[in-house]
Amino acid sequence: MESVAPEVFDIGITKSDMGREFYRVQIKSARRRDDRNGEVVIYAKKNNGKPYTLEEADYLIGILDGDVYMLENRELSEYWCPAHALSEKWTKLEIGIETLKGEAI
Repeated sequence: MESVAPEVFDIGITKSDMGREFYRVQIKSARRRDDRNGEVVIYAKKNNGKPYTLEEADYLIGILDGDVYMLENRELSEYWCPAHALSEKWTKLEIGIETLKGEAI
């Protein structure tokens, strides 16, 4: 989906079983913190240093090593997860970035 006006969110998604027609999603890189026992963090701040509000993004997507994880926006500036619990705490999307390489979209 392409925005016709400048918006805070990166993409809009729709999915019939999500109960609504349109959701705003902010995409961020996730990274492992070696100084925190390999825990994964998504920094979810805007350029002004404030977290995304629910009016700006319904969900966040974190990309880690080619895998894509989606989680609900709770208006936090950081989202942490132990590496062993990623698939339990965050929703791993079936199609990762590595899957898309070389495919016609």
